[in-house]
Amino acid sequence: MKIKYDQQVDAAYLTLETAEIVDSGEVQPNVVFDYDECDRIIGIELLSVKRNIPNLLELPKLLSSITETHRNFDFPAFFNFLVKTADLNLIDNEKARQRIKTAKLSLEKSPTTLRSPQDSLEFIAK
Repeated sequence: MKIKYDQQVDAAYLTLETAEIVDSGEVQPNVVFDYDECDRIIGIELLSVKRNIPNLLELPKLLSSITETHRNFDFPAFFNFLVKTADLNLIDNEKARQRIKTAKLSLEKSPTTLRSPQDSLEFIAK
């Protein structure tokens, strides 16, 4: 799984497989799945990432019902991405804010606590 994040527009794209996109559909607000010719999810577009952290934390549950996609989804890299991009001031959900805050503190104390996504995360704009 590859993650590309554009900080200027606060949008990310998760590439699960390399194939031609033939259809797209919004599965929940600010989350769009891209499908190939076999109707498999090959990519996921995430909009307003910083404002959607609580909803995005639920994305693995949504994907777990889709066997072939779940296999290609790298949750540790995805969670690490959310932790690195999260703005705690924009998270209204207290439980999600605490989860991300704890992970951020843990990452500051020990950078190896969370899996490093250097090979799977690309920041497009700074």
